[in-house]
Amino acid sequence: MSNIFDDGDNPTTASCNNKNDWTCSVLDPIFDFVVANISRTQQPYGAWGHSARAPFLHRSLTYVPSIKIDVVVCSNAGWYTTPKNTVSYPCGLLGRQLPDEDIVAAFSKKLLIHLGQDDTKSRWTKKQCCS
Repeated sequence: MSNIFDDGDNPTTASCNNKNDWTCSVLDPIFDFVVANISRTQQPYGAWGHSARAPFLHRSLTYVPSIKIDVVVCSNAGWYTTPKNTVSYPCGLLGRQLPDEDIVAAFSKKLLIHLGQDDTKSRWTKKQCCS
């Protein structure tokens, strides 16, 4: 839930954590550290998240509008945060109302939704994978 609230299942404006404590707030500093240490100047960056990482990245775009990510691919998430102030977090924004400019910034990013079909069926057996 990105540590946006003390209790993500029962969010309130009062239980919102400091933005610096949000898990999604570490993405840009990690990126900057890597770029600096390999002597590069790349800006911005892309990200791909599968399963639980998909809604994490989607929330990162929504809640950190200045994030340096320009393209996100979200694969097979169980749910996403919809931009509705009438739906409770984490499925919506109720409890953490965002200014319109943050929503506009989130929609200015490229978000690709990747969905698999029958991804619980494997053609591989344990013997084939582990031998």
